[in-house]
Amino acid sequence: MNALHAQGRALPETERRSYEATIRAVLAHHLTRTGTETQHDALAATLAQAQQAGRDPKALLQQAVSRWDHCHVSAVLTVKQLHPASVGTQQHTIWEHPDPEWPVPSLPMWRRSTVDAHGTMHFVDPAHTPTEWFGLTNPWPIGMCSPRQGQLQRGHARAPARAGLQ
Repeated sequence: MNALHAQGRALPETERRSYEATIRAVLAHHLTRTGTETQHDALAATLAQAQQAGRDPKALLQQAVSRWDHCHVSAVLTVKQLHPASVGTQQHTIWEHPDPEWPVPSLPMWRRSTVDAHGTMHFVDPAHTPTEWFGLTNPWPIGMCSPRQGQLQRGHARAPARAGLQ
């Protein structure tokens, strides 16, 4: 990295300013500014090498920025406080990768979260609620979700009380 930094500083001033302008234009949303002008000497040297190899520096930088990581993860399903008693009322969201190796088909039971080419997130609600999808009664579940203290469910033995705790 130090070698690239030195190569960037050794570029002619006009060439270095040109690469700096390209970097600012392409990476405008990724850069943080401090009180002084930010220098990107190592990146400028890399762009100069790419141009010498016949590549368009701006196009190369745009391609690098637009590439998504973790393409092997097609989507992630999230449910807040998953519990059998709340399956009909909790929002199930599938967060789809914008550019996956293996796209997942649209599944009608979950809210979908997608990202467009501009990085804007969009949500698509399912046509039916989880209660409708699973054919649950409203309210669900009917009866008690868990036994009250002192009551047992069929097939469960009471744990022995520890000394001093009752």
